[in-house]
Amino acid sequence: MTELNRYRVSHQSLIDVCTSLFAENGVPLEDAKLTAEALVDADLHGVSSHGVIRAGIYIKRLQEGIVRQKPDLKIVKETDNTVVLDGGNGLGQVVSNQAMELAIQKAQDHNVGIVSAKNSNHFGTASYWATKALEHDMIGIAASNVPPLMPPPSGAAARIGNNPLSIAVPADRVKPIVLDMATSVVALGKVLLAKSRGENVPDGWAVDKHGQATNRPEEILNGGYLLPVGGPKGYGLAAIIDILTGVLNEGAFGSDVHSMYKDFERPANIGHFFMAINLRSFIEPALFRKSVDLYAQYMKNTPCAPGVSEIFLPGEIEALNYERNLQEGVILPKSLVDELVQYGQQVGISDERLQELTQGPLA
Repeated sequence: MTELNRYRVSHQSLIDVCTSLFAENGVPLEDAKLTAEALVDADLHGVSSHGVIRAGIYIKRLQEGIVRQKPDLKIVKETDNTVVLDGGNGLGQVVSNQAMELAIQKAQDHNVGIVSAKNSNHFGTASYWATKALEHDMIGIAASNVPPLMPPPSGAAARIGNNPLSIAVPADRVKPIVLDMATSVVALGKVLLAKSRGENVPDGWAVDKHGQATNRPEEILNGGYLLPVGGPKGYGLAAIIDILTGVLNEGAFGSDVHSMYKDFERPANIGHFFMAINLRSFIEPALFRKSVDLYAQYMKNTPCAPGVSEIFLPGEIEALNYERNLQEGVILPKSLVDELVQYGQQVGISDERLQELTQGPLA
C-alpha cells in the first residue's frame, strides 16, 4: 500500500468520532465511549485487525436492529466465585466490561472470580479485557467463541471457531506478559485487513472452499477456511474454549453462533469467558511482580539466532506499538478513514470534526 493510501490519525480523534458514531446510532454515551476506546486501543497496540476496522459492521448491525443499543444485562446464576451473565444481545464491549468487572469483584472478595457470558457480540481483542485485572494485582483471562471458521482435523467443513484466548500477567518494572492469540494460524481480522488494503495474505493461513491452499482474502472469506494453529493442538484448544464460552453457560456454540458479516437476520449469539485470579491468595503481589521481572529477564537473555537482535515476551511488541502510536497517531488505510467519514456525515457529525481524521496522507 502506498503512503498516499494511508493516514496517520490521533487516537483521541478516533475515540471522539467513533464515540459519536455509536451514540448517534442509539448507543448510550457511556457505552459508546467504552466501545470506541476498546476498538482504538487495538489500533494503538498495532492489532488493527480488531480496531476501528470493525466500527462499520458494528454500526450496520445496530442500524439493522440485530444488536441492541440498550441491552438488558442479567445475572442468570451466581455463587461466591462465579456468575452466568446474559448479555441481552448488546455490543460485546458493553457485555465484556460488565463481566470482567464482576470477575474482578468476585476475586477481590473470594480470591478467584469467573464469569461466563452468553447472548453477546464481537468483543474486540481478548487482551483488552484480560489486562483489566492487572491493576488489581490479579492475573486476567479472557476468551470468546466465534462462528465456525475451521474444520476439525481431517474434516471437510467448518465446525469450530478460531476462538481467541488471552492471559495477562502483571510485572513490576518490565511490561506485563500478555498472551493474546487466536486458535487459528491467524485471526480472521487480519484477512479482512489485508482485503481492505488490497493485499494477499501469506501462504499457509487458509484454504478456499474447495480445500485448496490460497493467499487471496476474497477466496478465504467466500466459503474458505482458516487453518488451526498447530493442527490438532489448536483445534483442541478451540474446542475447550467453545465449551467454556458456549456450553458452560447454556449458550450457543458451533453453527448456533452466527457471522456478523454474513448473517443479518439473527443475532451473533457469541459467548465469552472471563477469569480473575487474586495474587494474594497465592503469594505477596510485590514478590510475584519482582519474580515475573526476573523471569522476563531470563527469557530476554536468551542468545539470539543469527540476524535477530532481541527476544520479546508475549505482548511486548504490542506494548511498544502502543507507546509509539500514542504519541505519533495510528496508521489507517484511506478506505477505512473514508468509511468513517461517510458514516459521520450520515449522522450529522460536523465537517470540522471529521477533518481531524483526514489531515493528509502519511508523510
